[in-house]
Amino acid sequence: FANQRFMAIFEARPGYPLFLVPFVAVFGITWGLWLAGLVIGLAGSACVLLTLRAAGASRRAGLAGQALYLALPTGTVAMNPLSDGLSLALGTAVVLGCVLLLRDRPRTDGASGTGGRPGAWAAAAGPRTGAALVAGGLVLMFFVRYSQAVLLAAALAGVLLLRAGWLRQKRRQFTPVLRAAALCAGLTVCVYAGAHLLGWPMGEDSAQDLLTHHYQRPDLPNPWPEFFVQEGVF
Repeated sequence: FANQRFMAIFEARPGYPLFLVPFVAVFGITWGLWLAGLVIGLAGSACVLLTLRAAGASRRAGLAGQALYLALPTGTVAMNPLSDGLSLALGTAVVLGCVLLLRDRPRTDGASGTGGRPGAWAAAAGPRTGAALVAGGLVLMFFVRYSQAVLLAAALAGVLLLRAGWLRQKRRQFTPVLRAAALCAGLTVCVYAGAHLLGWPMGEDSAQDLLTHHYQRPDLPNPWPEFFVQEGVF
């Protein structure tokens, strides 16, 4: 059916098929895939709503963000029967966790001027909840699309480290940001090491897959220059 190297890329993503099992078993393939996509889309949009509320946005702004998540291409990605949607939803959970980790203080309904359960939940959730969401989201993403988990964790670690340095220069409290950066950096190492120990295809395999049209053409000796050219075009 397909090149073995090509199939190995998808065999390293067991999380999404396992997520689909109960939906397909109960509702069949067509309705099961549709309902799974609906659940993924709604879960991601709920994380967007909670993220905005935890950051201090009003209820109206939070609902607007949730609606945009569903209306923009992110909603299409979430509903597609592919691992991208589940990975995106887990990414929103990780971002929510980062917001909870970095808040200076809990925000109450009175502070935001609005009421509602999302705001109350955001006020009650603390750094431990945030750390659990960051770690749990990236661990689950490891089994869905580990390459995206590595990129997200590394990007967050880099941005948070820069933020901590900026806060230190301004003589402001930077310890929580530095701890969040350390958490993301540690998870980056763990995800990469886990994929390596399991023998899953790494970044160069994905680059060769893209540039050789799914391994139908000979491998490039050094795929990275052409890969970055293609990324720039994209």
